[in-house]
Amino acid sequence: MKVSDLRGILQYVPRFRERIFVVAIDGEIVASPNFANILLDLAVLRSLSIKVILVHGAGLQIAQLATERGLTISNSDGTGITDETTLKISLEAATT
Repeated sequence: MKVSDLRGILQYVPRFRERIFVVAIDGEIVASPNFANILLDLAVLRSLSIKVILVHGAGLQIAQLATERGLTISNSDGTGITDETTLKISLEAATT
């Protein structure tokens, strides 16, 4: 990173200090090797007094768990009608 990049970024800190950022992260990102870098970026925001609310998705994990168990789910992205099987798998995938 160049010093000029850092100066460009720092100009926004006073504008967003004490504000709340809601960050939605898909389940596929959670499973990626780059996830640790994203968490580090979010920690930097917190250190700059920017509040962060992290909303995580679990679509990938839901689909994988259903496949492992040989189950058919009604949806994995939270849209549409959710049947009982999908709800059970979703709760398990999101909490483990």
